Amino acid sequence: MGILERLQTWYRGTYVPPPRNNPTDPIVIISPGYYEQPPLAKVLRVIGQFWLSHWQWIIGTAIAIIGIIVVL
Repeated sequence: MGILERLQTWYRGTYVPPPRNNPTDPIVIISPGYYEQPPLAKVLRVIGQFWLSHWQWIIGTAIAIIGIIVVL
């Protein structure tokens, strides 16, 4: 297993299967389950989403701050 595959597996997280249905219940719940990401993967996802949403003003602000520092 290569590094890229390991990173993908780590980022996806652990699979949490759906709860078992009780045979005596009149309602049957069908769920495919879900993946629970590690906390660091969640933080990286939020940072990535923030960057993708606001990259224009982040870059503009960084350029303005660098310009002010250079002038001083």
